Amino acid sequence: MAAGKQKSLVIVESKAKAHTINGILGKDYKVVSCNGHVRDLPPRQLGVDLERGYEPVYEVSPDKKKSVEALKKSARECGDIFLATDPDREGEAISWHLAEMLSSAARGNGGAVHRIMFNEITRDAILRGIQHPGKINMNKVYAQQARRILDRLVGYQISPLLWRRIKQGLSAGRVQSVALRLIRDREEEILQFTPEEYWSLEAHLATDGGETVVADLVEVDGRKVADRAEEVGKKGYHVIASEDEARALAARLATGRATVDKITTTPKRRQPLPPYITSTLQQDAARRLGFSGDRTMRVAQSLYEGVDLDQEAVGLITYMRTDSVRMAEEAIAAARAHVKKAYGEKYLSPSERRFKVKSTAQDAHEAIRPTDVSRTPDKLKRHLTKDQLALYTLIWQRFVATQMAECRQTATSIDFSMDGMKLRANGLVVEFDGFTRVYEMEREDRLLPAVSEGQVLSTAGIEPKQHFTRPPARYNDASLIKELEERDIGRPSTYATIIKTLLDKKYVTRENKAYRCTDLGEVTDAVLRKAFPETVQVEFTAHMEDELDDVEQGRIAWQETLDEFYHGHFKQAVEEAREKIHAAVTQLETPTDEVCPSCGKHLQVKWGKNGFFLSCMGYPDCKETRNIAHPVKVEPELVEARCPRDGHKLVRRWERYRFVLECPEDGFRRPATAEETEGLFHAAPVAVVEPSDEVCDKCGSPMVVRTWKGGRFLACSAYPKCKNTKGISIGVPCPKQGCTGQLAERRSRFGKVFYGCNRYPDCDFVAWNKPVLEKCPDCGAPYLVEKNTKKDGPHLACATKGCAVQARHRRGRGEVLTEYRLQPVCS
Repeated sequence: MAAGKQKSLVIVESKAKAHTINGILGKDYKVVSCNGHVRDLPPRQLGVDLERGYEPVYEVSPDKKKSVEALKKSARECGDIFLATDPDREGEAISWHLAEMLSSAARGNGGAVHRIMFNEITRDAILRGIQHPGKINMNKVYAQQARRILDRLVGYQISPLLWRRIKQGLSAGRVQSVALRLIRDREEEILQFTPEEYWSLEAHLATDGGETVVADLVEVDGRKVADRAEEVGKKGYHVIASEDEARALAARLATGRATVDKITTTPKRRQPLPPYITSTLQQDAARRLGFSGDRTMRVAQSLYEGVDLDQEAVGLITYMRTDSVRMAEEAIAAARAHVKKAYGEKYLSPSERRFKVKSTAQDAHEAIRPTDVSRTPDKLKRHLTKDQLALYTLIWQRFVATQMAECRQTATSIDFSMDGMKLRANGLVVEFDGFTRVYEMEREDRLLPAVSEGQVLSTAGIEPKQHFTRPPARYNDASLIKELEERDIGRPSTYATIIKTLLDKKYVTRENKAYRCTDLGEVTDAVLRKAFPETVQVEFTAHMEDELDDVEQGRIAWQETLDEFYHGHFKQAVEEAREKIHAAVTQLETPTDEVCPSCGKHLQVKWGKNGFFLSCMGYPDCKETRNIAHPVKVEPELVEARCPRDGHKLVRRWERYRFVLECPEDGFRRPATAEETEGLFHAAPVAVVEPSDEVCDKCGSPMVVRTWKGGRFLACSAYPKCKNTKGISIGVPCPKQGCTGQLAERRSRFGKVFYGCNRYPDCDFVAWNKPVLEKCPDCGAPYLVEKNTKKDGPHLACATKGCAVQARHRRGRGEVLTEYRLQPVCS
C-alpha cells in the first residue's frame, strides 16, 4: 500500500462484484465499478489505421464519460490502484485501458497500478490476490485487440454493403455469420430430406406364471430387421416398408410360441462426468432447465459476483468462462469430505478423481464449481432466485458427483426364436446407484421376468408400429453450442453472445426451443457465401480462433494475424463484393409457374425489405404483388396421396412460396391443394379496421382507420380500387398561411415520428415536436409544441424562433394546470 493512510482503490467491472468485494476488504480500500469497457474504437468510423500496422484509435465511450471522470477522481484521492477485472481476455483489456488512463494519478500519490486476479470471489481468494499482485498480461491484451479489430473490419466494411441490397441496419459479424451458415445448412438438409416409411413389431410374450415380457422383432428368415431410423438403408438390414408386410409378419408371430434361445448378462459401470466448463454448463442448462445460453450466463454471472447471505455478500461459484475441467486440490478434498459425511463411505470414490484437460484448452481457470461445497442448495434456497437456485443446484450436483463412486448396473438381453424369426428383450437393473444419487442421469430400471434357456412362452399380443425416418433436428441451444465447440468456432465466453446477436438481428427465430433461419437470415447467408466465401468458411474461422490463441500465448504477433486475414483475402473480397451481392440476391429471385391474375404473365419470387414476396414478371407495366404465407413447419413428410404413375406415397415438401407433392421414386410433382395444406400455415393476422367520419377526397368513399406496424392511419374503404391514405388528424389546423389542412402524425422512412399536413404534397409543412392547440401568450403563435428535456422534463414550448415562452404542465386533482414563464427556449 502507498505511504500514509491513503486508501487503496480496487476497480471491478460490475456493481454487484464491487458490493461483494467491498464487504471483504473493509475501510482501507475503496471498491468501485467501471461498468465494463471504458474505451473502444469510435462508433462512426473504422478507427483502425490500415497503413500503419493496424494501429487502433481508442476513445472513451460517450456513455462512459461520467464514469471515467468518477474513476479519475477516485484515483486522485487514493494511493495504490488494484485492477480486479475478470481473468479473461476482455477483463485483461479493460485493465489495460484503465491503467493507461489512471497510472499517472497513482504515481502522483506515490502509489502504483497492480493487476490482481482470482478465480472465485471469496475472502481467501481476494486477500491472496491483494497480497500477491501481478502485472497486466499484454499478450492477452493483444489477443483481445486483434479480435476486436478483426470484428470491426468485418462489421464496418461488409455491413454497409448489406444495407444497400438487403435491408438497413443489418450487421455482419465474423463469427456470427459462420454460426448463421451452420443453421442455414441444417435448414437446407431438412428441406432436401426425403422421409422413408418403416415398421417395427413388438411382441408381448407370457410365461406360464402370467408374467409378461416385451420383445422386439430383430430378425426375419436370417435377415436383420431395421427397427430404428439409423438402420434404415444400412447394408445388411431388411426394412419392413409397408403396413401389409407388417401385418403379414404379425400374423406369423401371433400363431407361434417363442422359445428362449439365449440369456446374456453384462455388468456395466458408469463413471461420473467431469465438472462443468462454460459450454457443457450451457448445454446442460438448456437440456435440463430450458435456459438459453444468454440466460445461463447471466445467472452464472450473478452467482459468481456474489449473493447476500445474511451478514455478507459471497461469490457462490468459480469463474464461469472456462474451458478447463481442472479442479483445485482443496476443492477436491472438500468434496470428498462432504460425500463421506452426507452419504457414507460406500458412496465415496476409492481415490481422488481428476479429469484430463483437452490439449486445445487454454486451461487459464479451473472448472466451474461451488466455492464452498458445504453450501448445499437446500441451505441457499431462501437466499436465491428461482433461476439462481436451479443453476446452482446443477453446478453443485455435477461437482460433488465427480468424487462419488461409480454407478453399477446389470444389463440383460433375452433372445427368443419363433417360426424362422428372432425377437429380443432388453432389461437393465441398477445394482448400486453411486454418483447418480446426486447427479441423476434420467435412466430407469427395465425389469425382465425370470426365465431360463429352452423355456417356451406364449404370444399374448403383437403390436405393429409405423415409423418414418426424420430429417436432422434443428439446432437448439445445447446442440448449437456443442457444434460451435466441436468445430472450434468462437470461444466459451462468446457462444451465448453469438446466438443472442442472431436472434436480435432477426436472422433466426426460436421456435419450440430450436433455431430456424428467417428469410432475412437466408438471403444474408447467401450473399455472404457468394461475396465472402473465405470469411464465412467454417475451417477458416476456426483457424483464426487458433491464431488468436497463439497471440495470447505469445507465439505470434497480433499484426500477423490481421495481415493474414486482411491481405490474405478480405481486402480483395470487399473490392469485388458489390456485383457478387447483387448476383446472389438475383439468384434467389426465381420465376414460378404461378400466373398473374392481372395480366396473365408469370409471377416470380422477389426480395424486398420485408422479406420474399411474389411479383409479376411484367413489372413495371404490371404491379401485381402477393405476400408469401409462412408455414408452421417445413419438414418434408410422407402423405396419403399417391403417385399416379407408380402408386407410391407422395412427399409433401416446401419450396419457398408453396407446398408441392412429389414422388420419391420417379420425380412426379404437383402443387399441393388447399385441402392438402390445411392447418400448415400460421393464421393470417386480422386487420384492425375502425370506421371514421372522414370521406376520401379522391373517390368520395368513406375512409376507415387501419393499423400497421408504424401506427394508425386513414385509408379509403374502396381499396384496392382506390389506394388513397392519409394520417389521422391530431386536432391542430395547419398553421401554413392559406392552407385548410389538418396536422397528422406521420413516420419517416427510418421510423421516426413527425407531424405534417394531411394535404401533402400540396402542403409541405412539418414539425418534429407534437403541436398542441394552445395559443402562445407572448407572440400569439397559433400552437405550442410538446417537449421533454432532461433539465425541464415534459413541457410545452413556443416553436417561434426567439420566443421565450415555456409552459410547464403540473398535475393536480385530475386536471392539468399550466403555468407560463419566460425563459430562452429554442424550437
